[in-house]
Amino acid sequence: MRAPRFLFVDDEPNIRVTLPIILKQEGFDVTTAATVPEALEYIAKQKFDVLLSDLNIGQPGDGFTVVSAMRRTQPEAVTLILTGYPDFETALQALRDQVDDYLTKPADIKYLIESIKQKLASPRPKLPPQVKRVSTVLRENAKPIIEEWFEAILLDRDISQVDLSKKERINHMPVILRELADRVDSEQFEPNHQTRETARQHGRQRREDGYGVAEIITEGRVLHNIISKTLNEHLLSIDLSTVLSDMMRLGEGLHEQLEESVRAFARAIRILSIAYEPSLEKTRALLLRQEGYDVTSALGSAEGKHVAESSPFDLFVIGQTGPYEERLGLLRWLRSHFVSARVLMLTSPHEQDFPGAHYVHRVGDPEDLLNAVRNCVPLAPRRQRIA
Repeated sequence: MRAPRFLFVDDEPNIRVTLPIILKQEGFDVTTAATVPEALEYIAKQKFDVLLSDLNIGQPGDGFTVVSAMRRTQPEAVTLILTGYPDFETALQALRDQVDDYLTKPADIKYLIESIKQKLASPRPKLPPQVKRVSTVLRENAKPIIEEWFEAILLDRDISQVDLSKKERINHMPVILRELADRVDSEQFEPNHQTRETARQHGRQRREDGYGVAEIITEGRVLHNIISKTLNEHLLSIDLSTVLSDMMRLGEGLHEQLEESVRAFARAIRILSIAYEPSLEKTRALLLRQEGYDVTSALGSAEGKHVAESSPFDLFVIGQTGPYEERLGLLRWLRSHFVSARVLMLTSPHEQDFPGAHYVHRVGDPEDLLNAVRNCVPLAPRRQRIA
């Protein structure tokens, strides 16, 4: 009778040396692997009766990958997993459903040997693994993803200071997750019109809510992390034949949703650029429009006042080439008539200060101007922040 073939996977050198010695003394033919790729290569080339894998080999949870490969290619093998996190309940529930047993480190060697021999002697019936697309996992776990996301974003100081109800914070999330799942199922890398419009609407809404660009990006990053964590916890049930392409589409979808939201946020910002030379009027307006802002331009103080009264603006930019007293008078007029808007004053080198301006920027290269505008507008939220 041949010795049972045993595959042991762990990245710790000491245990890879000591445990196989004990296993061989108990009559097992032991093969060891230190990495996931090495383990997958053994599984593809050799037949095994037992798999014992660490839960975290090179990355957190990547032992799931080894177990999943064994379950699908050699479902009759006894599969066991080692974990250093006995309180990781979500992962342990997945393990209970997908493996024959799990042990917490440091493992009880006597119990390990007895458990393996018992399971080899009386194997339990095993159903073929029921695999799912990434999109299915997203849909099935939408509610816990949203709840975990909501709790996580409130840990961000800037986001928590925006006075919004829970409903106002999460009401976009079911649509976002549904469209991400649909994107995966569509097997297309290009987003459709509805997906883009949903992201744009979110960006415009967050502008009304009083967010800055940094807060929108934080929301997107947190969502990405929680989705990745959720998929990792359900890796044993995910179809490996589609997981790479599914994850690529999911990543592209998350990135494009964030990009469209930020663009829409910027386009919701209305700027009146007041210049005193025609060439500067056109150049500055073109530069700001290319950045995505909704720009109206005016030539001179009189036209600037007229345009300012015709439509609401978030930011006034006053050019640097007009007479000092005229520009100072325009600044004071804008401050008295439009309390909630911000005023960015462009100045020449060595020019005296402009008291009352929200921001003063000495003109340099175009990127300096764009940075000045970026710094101005997010500081003008339309919704009250919590003190």
